[in-house]
Amino acid sequence: MRLAALSGAGLWARGLECFTAARARHDPARFCDVGYEDFAADPAGTVERVYDRFGLTLTGQAADAMRALRAGGRGGQPAHSYALADFGLTGEQLDERFAGCQHHRG
Repeated sequence: MRLAALSGAGLWARGLECFTAARARHDPARFCDVGYEDFAADPAGTVERVYDRFGLTLTGQAADAMRALRAGGRGGQPAHSYALADFGLTGEQLDERFAGCQHHRG
């Protein structure tokens, strides 16, 4: 499983590298990065910040729909829980593989 997991990580890393190169050719103001942890902790607040970033108004109807989805789900918890060790990986391995991709958060 470890080899397949590293191979999968390589595929994701290459995809992210391609995206990063394409992104660099465009105005940074056209992008808004959202961290998974932020979104999982406060989906509605995160979406509101994205709307604000682009000068858009989050309507009451859209906000209500998001709250209804969250209330009807798993109480905001992700559907699955995984650990790197489940795939024979370590954080250091992924940090090394994605070293050039850690950007744009903030």
